[in-house]
Amino acid sequence: MAKDENKEEKIKEKKIKEEKKDRALLFNRQVNYMIIQKLWKYIGRKYPNIYKGESLYERIGIKPNAYSRILKANTYQYVNLKKIWEFQNSKLKLFGLSEKIMTGEERIEIEDITIEDWKNYIEDRYGYDFDGEPVDKKEKYIRKSDMAYFNKCIEKSFDKLREDKKDSRGDRFKVRVNSKN
Repeated sequence: MAKDENKEEKIKEKKIKEEKKDRALLFNRQVNYMIIQKLWKYIGRKYPNIYKGESLYERIGIKPNAYSRILKANTYQYVNLKKIWEFQNSKLKLFGLSEKIMTGEERIEIEDITIEDWKNYIEDRYGYDFDGEPVDKKEKYIRKSDMAYFNKCIEKSFDKLREDKKDSRGDRFKVRVNSKN
């Protein structure tokens, strides 16, 4: 009887571990694509002739609803980016970022923006926490103010990256790959 209980306990632990890993993958993917999207918009404003109104999801060959599920980290109708990456002519490869970043196995980090900042931003933007649970929404003007501040921080990092052209990665904007949360 004790063996059965021990076996059940190990199965539960394994399931919890897998759920946390899946949640981390979805979070990493969510952050990566938000950064890519914000950089896409930033470049589009600075150099409008480059993209000529093409949306990011069109550029990477993903349907709008699938792209939305990536940004919202929805667990239903999971978008299998690994499978999309494996196609020989996958548009996910156009950005020159690694497979691990494009599939969410690793997360891009921006200096001065912490994991907590990302989690707070996602809560403000989508109304749920890291575990997918709904959160009490802040008053609209506070929420918008927090999101605007966060967006200014990202834009400031992109501006600094432009200033530091001599170093392609920039001293202040460090793209560090991190698979931990």
